[in-house]
Amino acid sequence: MNATTHIVNDLHSTRLIFHTKWEDFFKAYEGGRAKLADFLEKSSLQLGRNYNNTVIDAENGVVVNRGNMMNKTTLNATEGIKIERNDGSVQSPSWYKVFYVDIEGNLFAEDLSTKRLRILDAELGDAIIFDSIEGITINGEHGEVIRLNANEGIVIKVNGEKRFWIHNDGTLRARKLIIEPGIDGGLVLDEETDGYISDLMVNSLKAVEINGEKQDYVYIRNNFLKLNTGTSSQSDITKFMLHLNEENSNLDYSYPEMIWGQGNGIGGNTGYIRKTSDAFQFQYTNDLGNMRALEFNATQGSAVKMYAVGGEIRVESDTNVTIKCGSSSITLTPSGVKITGSVIDLN
Repeated sequence: MNATTHIVNDLHSTRLIFHTKWEDFFKAYEGGRAKLADFLEKSSLQLGRNYNNTVIDAENGVVVNRGNMMNKTTLNATEGIKIERNDGSVQSPSWYKVFYVDIEGNLFAEDLSTKRLRILDAELGDAIIFDSIEGITINGEHGEVIRLNANEGIVIKVNGEKRFWIHNDGTLRARKLIIEPGIDGGLVLDEETDGYISDLMVNSLKAVEINGEKQDYVYIRNNFLKLNTGTSSQSDITKFMLHLNEENSNLDYSYPEMIWGQGNGIGGNTGYIRKTSDAFQFQYTNDLGNMRALEFNATQGSAVKMYAVGGEIRVESDTNVTIKCGSSSITLTPSGVKITGSVIDLN
């Protein structure tokens, strides 16, 4: 340790060369030390002191401040995780929580943006899904799925089978619609069904009890009401129809008409009641196509007309039958016939 090294004799150098090398070494050392200190300063946490606006201490946990002191994030075991916005100034801050997760796992956020959010059930299955493409999906415990999005509308499925759906064009379809009675006592309910609908506008309605089985039912569509027998198919039999007869396709002159009976397939064995613009008619056509009718007409001639084609007209009474015109009359009783008139002409 006490040996002496001679720069010229031992190192074969000069004092200038040695001084230059030593100065270069010292500069390189200082540069390396500065870079190492900078690296440690920026890549590690310094406990209990400011480091790049980050402080860790036993009271507040981890607190990270933005460089302009307008935002900060806090993580600790007392409050959880919170992100705050400074609504004041650097000198007089006023912190407002925009995001907060408490130690119980409750999440509070002023604004939340996500492409997909999943809410799991107790068994960690997808209970509710919010998706930017699929919309909102709610899954039940027994194959039930409720979906709401802009493409399908609102759909309820059970095991893949549609039960209720509202399309985005406003069309509503349902497997079954049951109207329950009101609970406020203010509605006038049907005594038989306890059902109530305040206002209803439909294009078609079938009062079918059991789908697919033969039955009598009411069918309402467009401008008619039908009493049908069948399975709610196009081949069902219509036994009564009330409609507006659009004669010559002119709606201004359409008139109500009732058609009674299913007929014989060729226009016979059918009854009609009509109210046209100039008459009120009761008509029946038998199997042979012969007409029997009673008409109340707007004209003076044939104001009331009764006729039968291919058949007789009979008026019966066990008391009397009177035909009267002005002061003239014919009265038929079980005991005889009485004819009254100023002139009686037997031709």
